[in-house]
Amino acid sequence: GGGGAALLQQFRPAAVVMQCGADSLAHGRLGGFNLTTRGVGQCVQLVLASQLPCILLGGGGARSSTACHAFSRS
Repeated sequence: GGGGAALLQQFRPAAVVMQCGADSLAHGRLGGFNLTTRGVGQCVQLVLASQLPCILLGGGGARSSTACHAFSRS
């Protein structure tokens, strides 16, 4: 589901830079996004399946507990 594959087809990027920081997780400071580590993983899988050159970035996690949770489950 979702529109990620359609966006990749529409815009046909030469490469993807994906920010996978912890702030977008449900208990992060930007928790309005309400993402789970599983949801972020599914987004990463979609991008990797496109076989485009890809750089994955971490970061975020103003709350150390959220950052630890995100990166220990990567």
